Amino acid sequence: MPTVDLLKALLFESVAKLYANDYYLIARGGMENACQTRIMYYMQDMLYNDPRFVSLQHYNVDCEYNKSQQGVKELPCSNRYVQIDLVLHIRNTDANNLLAAEFKLSGNDNSYDIEKLKNLTDSNQQHRYLLGVAVELAQQQAMYTFIQNAEIVANN
Repeated sequence: MPTVDLLKALLFESVAKLYANDYYLIARGGMENACQTRIMYYMQDMLYNDPRFVSLQHYNVDCEYNKSQQGVKELPCSNRYVQIDLVLHIRNTDANNLLAAEFKLSGNDNSYDIEKLKNLTDSNQQHRYLLGVAVELAQQQAMYTFIQNAEIVANN
């Protein structure tokens, strides 16, 4: 099983590439989907081209993902379907869910995202992601809220 530190490194570097190469999408505002798509692109590129992430090559990176083995992912507390901005997982199983990430541009409320990620990382629930992260794409730098086993473990 990959480590949380490896997942964080993959995410940090993907977001850093967004700021370095595609800052216009952040500065322009209203481009959340474009930002997460570029992050997915950078993440996928690193999985296949950076030897540090070779252990993750057989995982899938998907944006706006809402499927599970039973059909559509739902939050057990609300029986409401859930769509995740970016996931690192193996499709069609809940046994290999590594990373669930939600992105917001600076100034947008992320309280629903935090609750969603708590639920998705709860080891007593169906989906059991190893790591959840809410990423605020602020003008100067990204800010992260990390969630493991339904608890906020770090903000930075």
